[in-house]
Amino acid sequence: MLIHIHRQLLVDFLCTSLVLTWTFNAVIADQWRRTVKIGIILDNDLLSDEIEEAVVLAMTVANLSAVNNSQSLRLYPLIERTNISESFRLRQAMCSLMEEMPFAMFGLSRSLSYSIIQSYSQALNMPFITPFLTRGTQQETYNYEICLYPSFVEPVIDFIKYFQWKRVFYLFDSDDALWRLQRIYKAFNDSRPQFLADAIRIPDINNSRDVLRKLDRNYNFPTKKIIVDLSSIEAYDAFLSQIIDVGMNRDGYHYVLGTLAMLDLKDLWSSFSHGGVNITGFQLINQQNLYYRKVKLRMNQALSTSERKEMSVS
Repeated sequence: MLIHIHRQLLVDFLCTSLVLTWTFNAVIADQWRRTVKIGIILDNDLLSDEIEEAVVLAMTVANLSAVNNSQSLRLYPLIERTNISESFRLRQAMCSLMEEMPFAMFGLSRSLSYSIIQSYSQALNMPFITPFLTRGTQQETYNYEICLYPSFVEPVIDFIKYFQWKRVFYLFDSDDALWRLQRIYKAFNDSRPQFLADAIRIPDINNSRDVLRKLDRNYNFPTKKIIVDLSSIEAYDAFLSQIIDVGMNRDGYHYVLGTLAMLDLKDLWSSFSHGGVNITGFQLINQQNLYYRKVKLRMNQALSTSERKEMSVS
């Protein structure tokens, strides 16, 4: 999971950094503001270590690009590490960063403390950029949040409406998924007959066979329509492998995967090409797009250079 998120963040944040740099050069002419500070809030875990490395490297590449293009402004990271699930700690970190007067903030968010980020961002007119999908809906009054990962809820709703499904199973593994489920319910408030979604939480995605067996045995429907909302590509890989173990990759099952990176699933095509199961998913990035391939190549080269430097130092 860390390698996948790490490389994707490099691409995402590089693009954002370049856009910010170009915007700053267009609207800021003051000589004393040649260094643009970006506040970064991360957790105290291994994933955040990877993200910090990715963000700093992406900013470095963006700054080198600015030098090569004779642009004057540079991005400078201000990094705060804290427990972002704790409201008090998160407030402290945000206040500490605000003292440095950053132009924007970048970081992680959790469902338990998401409202704090919304409130601070709105009250201080501070853009907050996050690379991950959190809640499936945002209040219209909050105008300063930028999510690099769009919600898959709208295409799922359209899919359900198109096929006129009246009952689905909603399998999920995180609190954030409950916000997306609420959005789906809201979209079918006026439907007749009433739309039903049986929500089933998977406590441990690596040991979900018992949950799957109960779903297989206890519900006698001609076709079980299952929406799967998991927290990472690796979670989807683990889930799909266990579907095969319990024999739920057969006719009578239709899975809708709540990911926008379906092509990143490792064994999807080889494992589910037989058996009669239907699987629907979404792909946000066209991996054959020339611009995307150029950016990815550039970031991989930068990453390889960084890794070689680390090896030489050690």
